[in-house]
Amino acid sequence: MRRRFVLCVIALVAVAALSGAAPAVPAAVTASAVPAAVPAAVPAVKPAPGATGGRTLWLPGGAAVMITGQGAAAVMPGGSTLAGTLVSLTYGDASYQIPVDALPYLGHGLSPSLFDTGSLLAHEKSGRLPVRLSYRGQVPSVPGVTITSSGGGSADGYLTASSARAFGTALARQYLADRARASYGTDGMFGDGVSVSVPGAPEPAGAATPQYTLRTVTVRGTALSGQPDTGDPVYLVNADDARITGDPTMTGSVFYQGTAKFSVPPGHYFAIADFADVSADGALAATRVAAIPQFIVSGDMTVHLDERAADSAVSAVTPRPATPVASDFVIWRGDTTGLRIGFGVYALAPVNTWVAPTHNPVTTGTLRTMLNAWLTSPAASVSPYEYDLAYQWTSGLIPAGRPVVDPASLATARMRYFSAQPVAAFEAREGWFTGQITIFPPPVINTNLVEPWIPVSLPQDRTVYLSAGPSLAWIGTLTTSGPEGGPDLQSDAFRTYAAGQQVTEDWNDYPLHPGVNANPVGGSFGGLVNELPSASRAGDAATVIVTPFSDNTDGHIGDFSQTGVTGSYEVDENGGKIDSGTFTQGFFGVQEALDADPSTVTVSLDASRPDVLSTRTQTTWTWRSSHESGSVLPAGWFCADGTQDCAVEPMMTLGYHVGGLALDDTASAGTQRLGLDVGHLQLAAAAAITGVAAQVSFDDGATWQAATVTGSGTSYQAHYTAPARSFVTLKVTAADAAGGRISETITRAYRTGS
Repeated sequence: MRRRFVLCVIALVAVAALSGAAPAVPAAVTASAVPAAVPAAVPAVKPAPGATGGRTLWLPGGAAVMITGQGAAAVMPGGSTLAGTLVSLTYGDASYQIPVDALPYLGHGLSPSLFDTGSLLAHEKSGRLPVRLSYRGQVPSVPGVTITSSGGGSADGYLTASSARAFGTALARQYLADRARASYGTDGMFGDGVSVSVPGAPEPAGAATPQYTLRTVTVRGTALSGQPDTGDPVYLVNADDARITGDPTMTGSVFYQGTAKFSVPPGHYFAIADFADVSADGALAATRVAAIPQFIVSGDMTVHLDERAADSAVSAVTPRPATPVASDFVIWRGDTTGLRIGFGVYALAPVNTWVAPTHNPVTTGTLRTMLNAWLTSPAASVSPYEYDLAYQWTSGLIPAGRPVVDPASLATARMRYFSAQPVAAFEAREGWFTGQITIFPPPVINTNLVEPWIPVSLPQDRTVYLSAGPSLAWIGTLTTSGPEGGPDLQSDAFRTYAAGQQVTEDWNDYPLHPGVNANPVGGSFGGLVNELPSASRAGDAATVIVTPFSDNTDGHIGDFSQTGVTGSYEVDENGGKIDSGTFTQGFFGVQEALDADPSTVTVSLDASRPDVLSTRTQTTWTWRSSHESGSVLPAGWFCADGTQDCAVEPMMTLGYHVGGLALDDTASAGTQRLGLDVGHLQLAAAAAITGVAAQVSFDDGATWQAATVTGSGTSYQAHYTAPARSFVTLKVTAADAAGGRISETITRAYRTGS
């Protein structure tokens, strides 16, 4: 779940999906679209749609959801229980995140395009989501919608992030009124045929026209009270070929006085209902999922879904006392053609999800379930801890939703969150199993899984217990985002943990400096993870991409959209300038045409930001480069043109570890020991390190003194003395045996205490 280096050339209209497929490259690049930091003569490199930091989608009537470069979605804090409880529906290559109170209106007043994350990524721009109203009679007044033009039974307008809250309030009010009579989409704000959609967005497919005699399936629904249910949605899916019943957002129904009817051809079917328990004051207390995984329709028949069967609470029994934060329970039903339909419920405490376990595995198609659960230490705990748990079941059964956590199955990670000043922040972490990869088709961003932002007061030392194993990868983000979104502090690559493993991970530790792309899990996750090397060459086109203010953990990068970042760059070949420019975001990328003959390439980057520490980084990389032909990147990596046909350039890298650095990024005055990791990009042909030197300044670079450097291989230490209450500015240079070099100056890299 994070803003990773899933990058593409500008004007790219398709992005990497959760399956990790590398993006395809368009045939042409529009020069007018090229940002100032990139020469118009070559394709520009920028984050793919959805991969940039701060890309927060606000679901109409629902919570704000942050979509990340790998397609995962983090639900922002804030919002009511109705708006913040999301039902995910997936059909083939379409994925929807739908607030509970919007669910019954799909196709009956609300177009599914309003909740299609791919559609929202394409259409939410400049703080607005364009909407189209269809109606009969006079132009309607829909709360939150500003109308810009109307006529002929259609009106165009827009929602904003703030006006969407008014829309959501009205929708919740309408939902509560309609539940008692299951009159969704026929009265109130949807009276006179009013429906809301996203203009230009594709509508989901309905049921296929069957060449069969139709049978009537009556689904009886019983509420928690034991009375016939009214107002809760129910879905019927053909397990032989799901196209027969179509996209569930368009073909579902609702119970009225305990009955919902479907006309379907004979075959194997799957039925599922989502029961919402709403209190007298309109708050959602719980949502309960009951399903019949498989039954045969050969004639008119009746089946029964009983909310009371959903008696297994979704959470986990943890070794240490823990308070539930959120859960995400997803059921994927696959038909015999390979098409998969997903039903999931994301609930943020105090809302509870309950499921009905089943006992007979399916024999037609497939059924897979997954549970993610997040729990934190009780409020009174002196040392905060949390559980980030992930489970999957592939037996064709729906299991009980409350597994007992085996302590031996967990990894223990000491997460040290650094911050130069106290700040309210959030962390999010999501687990992915290798088996999930085949569930998600590659053409679209597909967000069937979501996770919560968990509050973290920085600086903080926190213990995180994680489900572990070689088939489970975790991805995390640390952010100061509020409900409206914003930049991350740092975000992580996918990484795995072993059961029983104990690790320490530093987040946002200073000095911050240009970060490069890494892939800790390689290609072991079958395409879930695809990374673009920070320097690569295909033929005679070289691509360079870094984020100027990243921390010192491999796999971490700073946010692409860090506000206030300004900078300049220059690219030289054989000592002559071939490009230069400026940039105003926390991301830098260029693609340059180089000579076919071997040459020396130099890239210089000067970036500044308004902050207390690491306020400016000045980095120069030099390496020898030559024409590339026939190189192929391994699985887990892709090139700037979307293929794997390129080579990683031998660009050098630096990492820093200030001895005794406190969580407020302060070190004790006096003798200093600075650890230096000196190396090259992952996958690069790494020449031996031939020299490392370091200098320090305590007056922002006006004067310098040499540090004593010891070490060998890729591990070095710089020793020097720093006065009390001083800002330490660093200058480090390193060289390799192939003519490569890196020189980096970090102004006010960290500080000393009294």
